[in-house]
Amino acid sequence: MDIYDLIIAVVTAGGGGALITFLGIRSFGDAWLNSKFEQKLEAFRHDRAKELERFKFENDSAFKARDRIQEKQFEGCMSIWASLKDAQSKLLVSINELQRYPNIRWMTDHKREEFLREFDFPKSTQDEILSSDDPQALFTKIISRQRFIEAAEEFSKFDRVTRTYELFFDQTTFELIRSVTDAMHEVLLDKEMYLDGHKESGRAAWTQYQEKCVPAIRALVSKFQEILKIESL
Repeated sequence: MDIYDLIIAVVTAGGGGALITFLGIRSFGDAWLNSKFEQKLEAFRHDRAKELERFKFENDSAFKARDRIQEKQFEGCMSIWASLKDAQSKLLVSINELQRYPNIRWMTDHKREEFLREFDFPKSTQDEILSSDDPQALFTKIISRQRFIEAAEEFSKFDRVTRTYELFFDQTTFELIRSVTDAMHEVLLDKEMYLDGHKESGRAAWTQYQEKCVPAIRALVSKFQEILKIESL
């Protein structure tokens, strides 16, 4: 039945009043439905806007967190590398088998005393060297011990720096970093044993450095280049 047939049926059944009532109800119904539709549509838009805002917030937060981690990783790579180089240079001075020492054996007592004043030795240490039956041997031993202490102190700084940035590296990368500290620590232990009288440990320290420290440092270089996106030359 089309709209015209419906109107005729309403008029026939109830007259003009029925038609007016019908049209009024229809008009009211259309307005009510439109109002409800607009309310639902507005609520839908509001919910979608809130959802989009939440998504943007979470997305921005994720990007900011990633950027902060990358910044800390960059900072960590640079700090660890600088500290490693300082520790490595001191370690090499300490374990180098071709170390040279000033020769004080043939100096006069006066010249030897003047020379020793140039070193940062306590007065008691200077007196001990000057009064020794073999001042050259004692002087060499003290210098070797001092170089070892400097290497150990620089290693301790390196060790602390690596631990400071543990939070910002994945487990595999941090284990690689720690493999360098572990290898250097073993070398220092061999050197200390040599200074305490275990002569065979002197050669062991250098061998340990070549066989363990060098490969571990090379692996760390590759990893840091990867993190910093530096192309290998």
